[in-house]
Amino acid sequence: MPSSKSPSPRNTHSPVASLELSHGPSSSSRQDSPSSLPQDSPSAPDAVEHPSIPQTAVEALRRSDRVRARPKHLEAYDTTVHTVQYPLSAHVSYSRLTPSYRSFLAAVTSHDEPRSFSEAVRHPQLREAMIKEIAALVANGTWSLIQAPAGKRIIDCKWVFKIKYRPDGSIERYKARLVAKGYTQVEGIDYHDTFAPVAKLVTVRCLLAVAAHHGWFVH
Repeated sequence: MPSSKSPSPRNTHSPVASLELSHGPSSSSRQDSPSSLPQDSPSAPDAVEHPSIPQTAVEALRRSDRVRARPKHLEAYDTTVHTVQYPLSAHVSYSRLTPSYRSFLAAVTSHDEPRSFSEAVRHPQLREAMIKEIAALVANGTWSLIQAPAGKRIIDCKWVFKIKYRPDGSIERYKARLVAKGYTQVEGIDYHDTFAPVAKLVTVRCLLAVAAHHGWFVH
């Protein structure tokens, strides 16, 4: 029958021919669809062009809309960054100081006092000052070596170093003192009572007045 005639094979490949020949915007939907390309055509993938994505299509990075709160431990402090309107360096000047005082300040700031024994032992002057300090403590009988009491903690000691200057800024001497760490003592364990015998001037005058009235000898 004429009406039941099947389509010719030429018509089945006509969409592919139109796809290869068309380069306009209207063929973008067909180029994006891989089902429109025949699997047995080797030249079809080479003929397909993928248009570049415009910059306007790139989505912007998403920013968090979370409300930022101040930490609890900073509520008692002022963390606002303030701009100094009148900086100190613009109002402080050493031009009015005398030359001798300026040289004194320069000499004092040019030497750093050591804060530990490991720093002081490198200086020969401080090593000599420490030897003199130990010799003076031994000569005065400052301590006596005994057996440590049972259950008692020994109080440590430390070195304190100081550099003495003359009025012109030159170094007069290096000072080293060996002191006990009294702040490590615990009340009730290392000591019980604290006292500081201090005599007022009024008390001294009364004592001298009584001694003069009775003819006593004052030692």
